[in-house]
Amino acid sequence: MAFQTIGFIGLGLIGGSIAKKMKSNQPDIKIYATAHHKETIQEAYREGLIENNDLLPLSAFSDCDFMCPGSTEPRISASVKRYYPQRLLYHRRRKHKNGNS
Repeated sequence: MAFQTIGFIGLGLIGGSIAKKMKSNQPDIKIYATAHHKETIQEAYREGLIENNDLLPLSAFSDCDFMCPGSTEPRISASVKRYYPQRLLYHRRRKHKNGNS
């Protein structure tokens, strides 16, 4: 299955690695992302990995075929799940060593 547009909510180590692999497998794919730090987004944009060069609100992902929420922050994960449940490519909350998720 080929995707045209993918949104990454949280472009950290895992999300960035997945995005790079997707881009190498399908160079014409459009990837949009947001992260905690603007510098992360700007660096990914300079590398040609993503289409946007600034932080995006969740509403900006409405045109994406699928979304990969990488953030474990409950507020963000819940918002993505609530507004875009049919487009989630991956959603998993991690359990921390202390038992909290």
